[in-house]
Amino acid sequence: MSTLIRHLALASLLMSAACRPSASREAGLGAEPAAVPSAALAANTLLGPGAIPATAVTQPDIGGVPLPWRLEMPWVGQAEPPAGWGAVSGGAGTPDPGPSPAAGVAAQVEAPAVGGAGSAAGGSCPGIVGRQGAELVLAGQPLRFFGVNATYLTEEDFPEDLVPGILEKLQQRGVSVVRVWFQEGQNPERLARLLDAGRGLGLRFIVTLGDNVHKGVDWFFSEEDEERYRPHLEGTVGRFKDRTEILAWEPINEPNCGEGRFDEACVKTIRDWVVGMARSIKGIDACHLVSSGMIGAGNFDLDQESYRRLHKKDEIDLISVHRGIETDAVLERELSADIGKPVFYGEIYDIANDDSCQPLRGGQGPGGRAGRVAGDLASAWEDGVAGYLLWDLNLGRLRKANGDDGYYCSKFGYPFEDPLWERLAADNLVPAPSGGPTAR
Repeated sequence: MSTLIRHLALASLLMSAACRPSASREAGLGAEPAAVPSAALAANTLLGPGAIPATAVTQPDIGGVPLPWRLEMPWVGQAEPPAGWGAVSGGAGTPDPGPSPAAGVAAQVEAPAVGGAGSAAGGSCPGIVGRQGAELVLAGQPLRFFGVNATYLTEEDFPEDLVPGILEKLQQRGVSVVRVWFQEGQNPERLARLLDAGRGLGLRFIVTLGDNVHKGVDWFFSEEDEERYRPHLEGTVGRFKDRTEILAWEPINEPNCGEGRFDEACVKTIRDWVVGMARSIKGIDACHLVSSGMIGAGNFDLDQESYRRLHKKDEIDLISVHRGIETDAVLERELSADIGKPVFYGEIYDIANDDSCQPLRGGQGPGGRAGRVAGDLASAWEDGVAGYLLWDLNLGRLRKANGDDGYYCSKFGYPFEDPLWERLAADNLVPAPSGGPTAR
């Protein structure tokens, strides 16, 4: 989430508005000839992680450490421990077995055979998730995915030796897709190793190639954009265009106008840039899907119309929504049905921790949130949403690669011991902890 939107979200989550529209969302997206809606999903297979290899290496358990507050994105810039910080568990711990199998989980089925295409259901891009109208497909079969944001896994200072264990624990909890950021200047070898680690667990990744935090509209088409970002995009996409572990590319996270800027010139600049970068990606990699990475349709006719026009472009495959748990995405889902493209929730957030990243009490805490998220996820599947990604993974306090303490957590985050994981499995909303996908 961008700085502006994140700060708005903190206030509006408490006022039942968040950074998504509320009453003003009753307005339409503007009159345009309606496209023929795609057929309803027929065999809603949930994309699930593969079985854990017997040779998987046990990693230190980092799921039970205290969770301090991180105001911004999941980076680790605090010089001092946040208020309320408690004792920290040691480095290596006992292996985390993940949640116990929950009652009521449907019988497991085999994952669909690998195959598919980047923008169609054909077989020209084997092993890569594609789309057919408003459905995601793999090997000709419709699928949906559940996962989490862990944008920091590619950062230089994040302890890379913990990554395999983190991915394994996520896989045990029903996660099949992880959204990460790979920004200009980061090491492509590290991204390659992340994809390798995910492959062994049946995980896929949405790779976001930049972040619009602190940039606003003035960054788009700037010297930095043209001289640094674009070579990064071209080099990264060119190197990893054949990797089946990538579910989709996003040119940038939450392109937006920034504080104090909202006008027709701004929304056109952002629309032109996103479509142009998507076109550049497609020119290099014709197989993988491209998501806009946007927050949502917006509050006003101007941004709603621009959102519609952007997602109608052939270069954009996925309709992106970032939303608070108490808001709806009716306009974005209507757009999906109208133009025949999948819609997915790239960030879903709900506060369950205080300013020190300690769990809140009662229904506002993790237990109450687990019920809210389970209900929202069930509604998302009923509404035909293609994917659902939590914001974000809480890892607590870790020693960074440079020796400093890092605090990887947020008010919105989910530690490995969060009650949500078992709740989702018990409600048959995600794959059971043992592995394969749950039939829907």
